Amino acid sequence: MRPLKLSSQDQDLARDAADEFIRWSIDQNKTDRPHTRAVPWKSDHERKWEMTMAYSAEIAVARLLDLPWNGLNTFKEFADVGENVEVRWSRSENLILRTYDRDGDLAFLVQGSSIDRLFLAGFLPVKMGRIPEFKLPNENTWFIPRDRLYQYMPQNQALKPFLGYWSRQG
Repeated sequence: MRPLKLSSQDQDLARDAADEFIRWSIDQNKTDRPHTRAVPWKSDHERKWEMTMAYSAEIAVARLLDLPWNGLNTFKEFADVGENVEVRWSRSENLILRTYDRDGDLAFLVQGSSIDRLFLAGFLPVKMGRIPEFKLPNENTWFIPRDRLYQYMPQNQALKPFLGYWSRQG
């Protein structure tokens, strides 16, 4: 797995984003769980930690790809990063796809135990992950094992055409 480093400014940005989103979700009486959650949070501290990890993962992938992080409240209308990159932080060994993920997006799995210890576990075009083998029975969710993800990214000049190709596949 490839280590992902965040600057102290980016770590602060992730923490602030988590705080802001939690405040917004309480003010609007909206959930910060846009999909089913198998294991409820045990505390507000755990909720903040998971939100911070998720935003840290998005920011780290944005920095890795040299693309803009699209910030808070994209509500699945926009990608997390750039035009077509979705980022999932997970404790599990699976990249989790849902029905609202766009076919033309690339989904990245980030793992790690703290914002100082994030790793890129791999990526997969969403369209390639939505196959019967990975679909959970009776749910519109696909769990792709980490060992089935791509590990290597195109380098520098080839990256933007690569992302553009998948965007056109949607």
